[in-house]
Amino acid sequence: MVSPLPIDEETSRGSFEAGETEEIRTNYSQSGLYRNYGTASPLWTLPYEDWTHQVFMGPDGKHLVIASVGETTWSNQSDHAVTFFRKGIPLASYMYADLTSW
Repeated sequence: MVSPLPIDEETSRGSFEAGETEEIRTNYSQSGLYRNYGTASPLWTLPYEDWTHQVFMGPDGKHLVIASVGETTWSNQSDHAVTFFRKGIPLASYMYADLTSW
C-alpha cells in the first residue's frame, strides 16, 4: 500500500526506512498489484485508506482482503472489520457489529 503521508510521518510508524519508502514511491505510484519482475504498470489499483490494516493477497492475484487491526478508521467507519476486493473493486465490507453478537 502506497501511503500519501509525508515520508517522515510514514517512516515514524516503523514500516520502512526513509530510503526504502522513497524507492517504493518512485517505482510504484499507486497502491495495487504489480507484476513481480519490476514493471511500474499495475495490474489493478485500489486507494490507500489507513496504515492500521493488514492486507492479505489471494494466490490468484485477483482477490485481496483488508482487515482492521485495533482502533482504525476505514472510509470514515470507526468499527470497520474487513473488506474484500476483486481486482481493486470492493465486493463486501463488514463492521464488527455485523460479525459479532457482543
